[in-house]
Amino acid sequence: MEGITNKKSIIVTGLAITIFMFLLNCMTKYAADDYCYQYNLADGSAVNNIFDVFRALYDHYMVHSGRVFAHFFVYIFLLLPKIVFNFCGAAIFALQIVLIYIMAKGKKEKHNVIILSIIFSLIWLYEPAFGQVNLWLTGACNYLFGITIAVGYFCSFVLELYEIKKTSISAAIAWCLFSFIFGGYSENISFCVAFGAVLILIWIRLVEKRKVGIFPILKIVFALAGYAFMILAPSTLERQAGNYSLSYYVYNIKNVIVRFFAAYRVPLLIFAGALVIAIYLKVNRKRIYLACVCVIVSICSSLMLFVASYISDRSLAASMVFLTLGIAILLYDIWESRYQLVAAILTGCVAVLLVEMLVVGVYDIMWTYNKTARREAYLKECAAKGQQEVVVERINAKTRYSSSYRLPELDSVDQTAYPNQDYEKYYRIESILSEEMEDEE
Repeated sequence: MEGITNKKSIIVTGLAITIFMFLLNCMTKYAADDYCYQYNLADGSAVNNIFDVFRALYDHYMVHSGRVFAHFFVYIFLLLPKIVFNFCGAAIFALQIVLIYIMAKGKKEKHNVIILSIIFSLIWLYEPAFGQVNLWLTGACNYLFGITIAVGYFCSFVLELYEIKKTSISAAIAWCLFSFIFGGYSENISFCVAFGAVLILIWIRLVEKRKVGIFPILKIVFALAGYAFMILAPSTLERQAGNYSLSYYVYNIKNVIVRFFAAYRVPLLIFAGALVIAIYLKVNRKRIYLACVCVIVSICSSLMLFVASYISDRSLAASMVFLTLGIAILLYDIWESRYQLVAAILTGCVAVLLVEMLVVGVYDIMWTYNKTARREAYLKECAAKGQQEVVVERINAKTRYSSSYRLPELDSVDQTAYPNQDYEKYYRIESILSEEMEDEE
């Protein structure tokens, strides 16, 4: 038991997760939008320096979407060597896991490396489109970074709830700026997490009868200001002016609900079982309430997608992160109770499944990497020879752990299709098409 509760084991596990994700990032090549964002979306001009980045962001805000904070990171990382993103992406993922662990632990004195491992395991096992969310450069800047920022924002309110947060004036100013960026990062995540933060403040004020103070209110206000900045972008307003019918929204709501429960039925059952045990054990009401708030945020962040023009698996990723947080909070308390055996059995089941899916996922990432690397080398060779009509192998990743799984692949007929035209500009080849080839492996 000493190894489980040792702080050193927490540090080692955190470093192991970081190194593991760094290696996976190194085995992930550019795909789809990574080529698209090499250029300004308004006029197709190349983005070669920081001045081009800000011009591209302005045009992005005007013609594409209001999510300029997320795409700032996309443009910046595409200017830099890929290894810079590999380090940063791995560190941000590990930070997300650690922040969830900090909130799950709360004021408890004992560490628990098992809970930290379960947090990673649940996200690896059940987060839809894991590769697109955490390994794909464009996807990570939009989803991994956005979710981690949201988790950090939510964590500041959780620490208020635990009464272990003190903030200086300079830190308060920084937090207000951070809140604005958080609010303007994601259409569904930002609003729902801010709503969860309000629920925490309601508990503090109405149940615990404590004064909330001006600083938490300011964080909410700045987050809403950032959210308004994003959704009031001319490009967003123009898209929403499409006047979708009521039947469209009804269909979207049904679609989101079906996809949410299909993706998360097992974690939801785990949460429900843990909640029953926690209530039976008369666990601290504050922690039960917090766990339920996390699940509310999880559900709402998916339901908010009903207004979206399209719904991708990666859009549901935040739901798994906050559902994992709710589970981790309850499991932390159960582990320290007489029901520790239940938590241990669950941990064993998760560990067995994790080993299997780690093998499956890593193999697919490596398979896709080898195929993509060979295709990139061939395209560079053709460009060097001046060959202007090229046919390459179509790459179909097998699992959600690969970053290119279900992303648009090179068209086999139309050289002007997406993403063919961006590959062609990037490699300076007039026509790039794809075709199915027999797998040599």
